[in-house]
Amino acid sequence: MISTGHMKERVTWQERTATGDGQGGYTNTWTDVATEWAKVTELSSDRLLLSDGVKYNRAIQIDMRERGDTYTADPKYRILWDSQYWTVYSVVTNDSMVRIMAYVRL
Repeated sequence: MISTGHMKERVTWQERTATGDGQGGYTNTWTDVATEWAKVTELSSDRLLLSDGVKYNRAIQIDMRERGDTYTADPKYRILWDSQYWTVYSVVTNDSMVRIMAYVRL
């Protein structure tokens, strides 16, 4: 169990929504679902030298209180934290806590 004093970061859970463009197609937009206090821990970071430059990868763990909503690792969700958009790849819940694993490629 994490004490409230350790939850010092604000994270925003976002959901992708397809919005019609009026010409038969659609555009993806992101809508905020919830903004919560959380404990964020960086798990790893690395860099790759590719033909188009250096790419950075970071992985984080987010611990926050369970709200009763369904958090999933579905591609229609992402996390906004530290001015970056994080892809969710794992969500584990119990009665009181949610643990989210996410990564970003810069």
